[in-house]
Amino acid sequence: MSRRCGPCRGACCFLWKAYLVSSASSWCAILCLTNWMWEPSEPCQGPAKPVNQSGMHVLVHGMMKTGTKSMAQALHRLGYATYHSEDFFTSVWTDVVDEYWRRPEQGGPRLATPFPPAHLGNGKSDVTVLNNTSPERLAEAFSRCGVQALAFDGIEKLFWPLYEVSPDVKVVSLSWRTYDQFRKSKSHFLWKMELIYYIYGLLCSAPHLLPYNYVLFPLFDRLSGGDITKWLHTGQPAPTLAGEGLARKFFRQSIGARRWWHHMRGGLHDVYQSREEYEAFFDEARRRVPPHRFFEWDMKRHTMKDLCMFLNISGHEGCDLPGPLPKVDNLFYIERANPYETMALVPLYLLLHYLNWRFLSLACRPCGRCCCRRAEKRAKEE
Repeated sequence: MSRRCGPCRGACCFLWKAYLVSSASSWCAILCLTNWMWEPSEPCQGPAKPVNQSGMHVLVHGMMKTGTKSMAQALHRLGYATYHSEDFFTSVWTDVVDEYWRRPEQGGPRLATPFPPAHLGNGKSDVTVLNNTSPERLAEAFSRCGVQALAFDGIEKLFWPLYEVSPDVKVVSLSWRTYDQFRKSKSHFLWKMELIYYIYGLLCSAPHLLPYNYVLFPLFDRLSGGDITKWLHTGQPAPTLAGEGLARKFFRQSIGARRWWHHMRGGLHDVYQSREEYEAFFDEARRRVPPHRFFEWDMKRHTMKDLCMFLNISGHEGCDLPGPLPKVDNLFYIERANPYETMALVPLYLLLHYLNWRFLSLACRPCGRCCCRRAEKRAKEE
């Protein structure tokens, strides 16, 4: 390598090649090229509630950067099986989407992907599924995963369909920030999130260039005592709140593109580009939700005691926690919550990237030889 790139540019040449290999793996992950070979299509298998009953107890009405993660953590602390939007996409929504596109009239693929007919991540794919999903099916999907509380960060279009199939559900509205405060916090957050997940995504994409997961997924599941299968069947615990072991972390990172990244771009979120749109979002909830089931939460003023009083909870140790709700990490938070498991997977990803490098080198060698021969031939002719 040093002879080709020069003694002072060997490191740069190495990094450039590593970036090209990881980028190729990332595109394979984004396009879900190998998922059909190894990813199981197993929905939650818990008992379903009666028709049109989702089993939801609390809905957190708010968008990103309004305290949705802090509120979800508080509800989890009080004993509710709580989901954030990442958990919803991974455990509940992906199964609903796969089931819709699996219908014979839709083409019948086992897994929905960015390719036809599903076109995941095209800005409207999830809206199409939501508009064609009956209230009964939506309620059943939530009840089978045992979800009791949900924060709607990034899935605001889902709020009213779920509210309508959740009798007596209580709503905590995170309307405490002004539009200017919301826009400022959001702008500071988004670029950091995109950068971190882009860099870490390059690392985690290693298993996707070749179908390594055809072997690694059943191996991790067996060594963990079926931890991945149990999670798929129960939908619990939510990785954003309750942590995860090594096997589930590897599986979640492997399915992240298909079950999370594409759905974040599937159209269920609202953008709120003006003050009027932002305020209208909260005004609609004030009009439609009965006062005795509606609480406008102020992150700077309200405490766990206020939350317990609203939810009619008494005697729980979490109700006695002092002060406002603690601020929760927003960036890289699932990986930071389980640092040892996160770091334990790094050597595996690096090994797979090395194997990908060797594979691509061997695959491209005939092309390289052909180019060299042509170049030598031209040099001789000149």
